[in-house]
Amino acid sequence: MHGSLADNGICHQSPVESIKDEKTGQVIHAYAAAVTITEVDVDTETGDVELVRVTSGHDCGTAINPLMIENQIDLGLTMANGWVRTEKFITDGKTGVMLNPNLLDYKLPTFLDMPESEHFQRFFVERPSAWGPYGAKGLARQL
Repeated sequence: MHGSLADNGICHQSPVESIKDEKTGQVIHAYAAAVTITEVDVDTETGDVELVRVTSGHDCGTAINPLMIENQIDLGLTMANGWVRTEKFITDGKTGVMLNPNLLDYKLPTFLDMPESEHFQRFFVERPSAWGPYGAKGLARQL
């Protein structure tokens, strides 16, 4: 990975000129970028958070298989929802042993924890890359 995620949720990428093709020495400009905006309802008395609407946009280069891109976006949003809202991987600080190794203690999201599909808005921007096959870029969920 050529970037780091700061605590405030902003990704700081390496300088563009630092990633070069080993054979030619040319700078590789195949960065894929994504943005996700969520609308949530928060119960201020209980702290319960309900995910209401999600909009996510992704730069994928050339969209070779648009349906696969939409499915990848949906999967990434579902996984991120679980990591942020329900999952907590607890380990013993001294031994490194996982303290919640079963699904009774390690909570995973269900379909009930996600907005209905009409509240999922996804789009992708096609800016072909000279470095990818047919202009495609890698597409995966960034956290």
